[in-house]
Amino acid sequence: MDGLKVVTNALSLHKTDLDIARQACALILSILSPDAQCKFPMGQARQNAMSGGLVDILTDLQKTFKDDACVVATSQNILNSFMTDWS
Repeated sequence: MDGLKVVTNALSLHKTDLDIARQACALILSILSPDAQCKFPMGQARQNAMSGGLVDILTDLQKTFKDDACVVATSQNILNSFMTDWS
């Protein structure tokens, strides 16, 4: 889960850089996506990401890069993945 924290921290420091936003969103989605071979609890990883401020960061990215379909869609997919644990 340390990798998730590193990516979240980097993203929070570079929220106005489109290239970093795209790469970070793709990496976060990859980390948080369901995986049958996963060796750590996905629910815990998602909870840690939410408590680390990722929801606010992703919401800000969607506003900042509203014209970039990649960032908007990927960040929305991440936000949707959080809901799988709460529904």
